[in-house]
Amino acid sequence: MGESVFALFPDKVAQAEALLGFSVTDFCLDGAQQERLDSIAFAVPALYVVNELAFQRAVAEGREADVLIGHGFGEYNALCAAGAFEFFAGLAMVQVLASLLAKESGGAIASVVGLTAEATEAVIEKAGYSTVSVASIDGPCHLSVAGMRSEIVAARNAFEDAGALLVVVHPATAALFSPHLKAVQHAFSSYLTHQTFAPLSRKVIAGAGAGYYTDSAVSHNLADQITSSIRWQDCIRRAVRDGCDWFHEIGHGRRLTGLIEKIAGDCPPATCNGIRVAVKRASDGDDASVAGGNDQLQAALQSVIPATALGSAEFRQAYNVRYAYVAGAMSHGISTPQMICKLANAGFLSYLGTTGVSVEDVERSITRTMAENNASTSFGVNVTGSSCSAAREDALFALLQRLGVRHVSISEYFRLSHALVWYRYSGATRNASGQPAPCNRLLAKVSRTDTARLFMTPAPASIIVELVAHGKLTEEEAELAAAMPIADDVCVIADGAGSGNALALLPAILCLRDTVASLTETSAKICVGIGGGLGSPHASAAGFTIGADFVLTGSINQCTPEAGTSDTVKDILQSICVDDTAYAPSRDQFAIGGREEVLKKGILLPARAARLRQWYRQYKSLFAVPDDIRHVLEGKYFKQNLDAVLQGLQQAEEASTLHRSNSDGDRDASGEMAMLYKAYLDQGMHLALGGVPDRQVDYLVYCGAALGAFNEWVRGSELEDWRNRHVDTIATRMMNETAQIMMRRIRVLSTTDHG
Repeated sequence: MGESVFALFPDKVAQAEALLGFSVTDFCLDGAQQERLDSIAFAVPALYVVNELAFQRAVAEGREADVLIGHGFGEYNALCAAGAFEFFAGLAMVQVLASLLAKESGGAIASVVGLTAEATEAVIEKAGYSTVSVASIDGPCHLSVAGMRSEIVAARNAFEDAGALLVVVHPATAALFSPHLKAVQHAFSSYLTHQTFAPLSRKVIAGAGAGYYTDSAVSHNLADQITSSIRWQDCIRRAVRDGCDWFHEIGHGRRLTGLIEKIAGDCPPATCNGIRVAVKRASDGDDASVAGGNDQLQAALQSVIPATALGSAEFRQAYNVRYAYVAGAMSHGISTPQMICKLANAGFLSYLGTTGVSVEDVERSITRTMAENNASTSFGVNVTGSSCSAAREDALFALLQRLGVRHVSISEYFRLSHALVWYRYSGATRNASGQPAPCNRLLAKVSRTDTARLFMTPAPASIIVELVAHGKLTEEEAELAAAMPIADDVCVIADGAGSGNALALLPAILCLRDTVASLTETSAKICVGIGGGLGSPHASAAGFTIGADFVLTGSINQCTPEAGTSDTVKDILQSICVDDTAYAPSRDQFAIGGREEVLKKGILLPARAARLRQWYRQYKSLFAVPDDIRHVLEGKYFKQNLDAVLQGLQQAEEASTLHRSNSDGDRDASGEMAMLYKAYLDQGMHLALGGVPDRQVDYLVYCGAALGAFNEWVRGSELEDWRNRHVDTIATRMMNETAQIMMRRIRVLSTTDHG
């Protein structure tokens, strides 16, 4: 915030910092100051300074305004621009107010998107939240509520159940713009009696009542604002009705521009930041009467699809979750216990990753997750077949069974292993109806129809017989296994090797599911979901429309506060677009053409990995590598002697069973060049996780284009900054807005004249 204006007015910045007693520049630009960002005492004065600098830049560019409107604390900047007081007098006022607000505790303010003010107030009244009130009405179905934090947090689910697309509880400890601040209002009013205000040179609209300031009412209006709801929507409507047809936003971001574009009312078209704004009238939009149809159809089209109704009810019931939404596992500890607990508490299913994590650390993560959240029935663990040795796979499934982890997802499994089959059928019983009931539920990720068929049918009898012979399964479990498919759920995903598009493959897998069910005696319905490429509610809506029972997200969860990767990586991921990823040869299947989607923005790893694979195929050993290539590898790729690189990798693999040494992908890749390739990717992963600043070009960040789509979707909103992208927040918003998109499409199709 403010990086584009600080250098333009260095003297004013220096004087402001001297008055405030802290560096506004460091506060706004230094990531180490992040803990201060949540403090009203620092944030409000800093915002006032940045707004003033931005206004002065606009003046220098020749921009003029007839009417000034400030949103919230921005009203002080509007009054300053109108000449009510000079900049430093206003800064002193703002600092006094901020210090009073900072002493408040126990309060909170939350943004609510997707509900009207009337609907929000109805929810508050019905639930009996005595301390909660509407703090601002910023646009159609876009507002804030304030009150005591305990009730604000409790109200979140009530708002979401009523159809809110997004509810974000902000860190502020004061119930801003609400009656709770009477004491602050009284103290600040006393302070204002000692201030003088000059006549206004321009019109200023007061946020509290959407009326114009008068010279004699400045002090009264500023005090009134503290405990009053901000009527931003009415302010804009007032300006447009009074002849304003051009708006220009001053300050950080373009959030207000987006709100102005959406404000409805009986207003003529306006222009915002040079963009013509078509203000929607009721007769033109969603409130238009439906042409034709009976009363039941009319009522149905005016109803709202709740996000909790999307997908399969069987899926939600089986996992004890509110939403048919899954946050897929991420490798190398990027899926953290904190992430899993947040999602579980909000009613979402998620999985811990095990790839790149020792068995001991996997156990610690599971134990911590269970202890912190008691979420043993609403989370699971992922096992990746291609990166497991047989010994590691045995150890993982034994660990999951011992700890009582009842939900497992599997990826990159192309054949059934004994450990997988044992885990699946171990503990199986019959339910009250006498039907086979698994103790452990399995979700299989697939990208081919033949693999899907493998998991939709029971395990081969030969494997069951061997497990019984070795005492791993009982005779009863073996009998039940004959009527139970390997997987309860199948998720169709896009394959990095390019073998299929998830949306194209989903209908085929759904048909296969129904065909298999008609030919076998399995009892339960297999739920089929879709994952890969789901970075916006439009993509999720497409999946649910085709018939998906659930949706699974991946990359978007990596750019969140809860993700276990470096802030440096998150800063990069926050800014990427859909074209900023590429395919690189995979670590464990590169010899047979396996590829994985990775980040390429500002990173050379995809190109360097492809060249390494080429050298692997060209040279049979490190000894055969020409000196010029060896110098490139040591000087640019690894920045150390290659013999030391190989020795380090060999020691690491001998000390653990982290990676498979005898997989199909490695049958022709057992030499030094194969080890060198793996060492480069391992190095890239560690550099990225650690956020090593001078090695960004060698970062390995697994990431899909879905994150680019997500960034575009949230651009201009509070979720543009990854620090606000809490996993439960983005999951809730995805599902709620998916429901809204589907409902709007139904309405459009149902009211279109097809004649």
